[in-house]
Amino acid sequence: MKPDYLFVAAGAVTLGVSAVLVLSILRRRHKEAWLPALLWGCLSAGLLVQGYAPHLEIRGKFLVVPAPLGASSTFDARPIVERERGMELLSALLTGGAAVGLAWWHRSALTKPGIPREV
Repeated sequence: MKPDYLFVAAGAVTLGVSAVLVLSILRRRHKEAWLPALLWGCLSAGLLVQGYAPHLEIRGKFLVVPAPLGASSTFDARPIVERERGMELLSALLTGGAAVGLAWWHRSALTKPGIPREV
């Protein structure tokens, strides 16, 4: 089961953003900037968890067993499916919570009225 490199790369980039914010906090003593750094870190963790999740393939209503795992005569897919579900839930909570938190933190910039356009 290979990692999903798009999620891993996005997680690495957001981890870099979080690290830059933490270094900025430490250098300039900005006490109010710790929350965005934490939120960016949570977003990064959620993306990395999603990137390293098993990504099970389902065709129709059946789980497609990867070749190395299906080689044995007895195979129990429940632990792998439970791990997949747990990682998906953790990823959803981390990324969703961080996205809502960042939107709330930057709500003034997101809701600022722009230049009115003539239609």
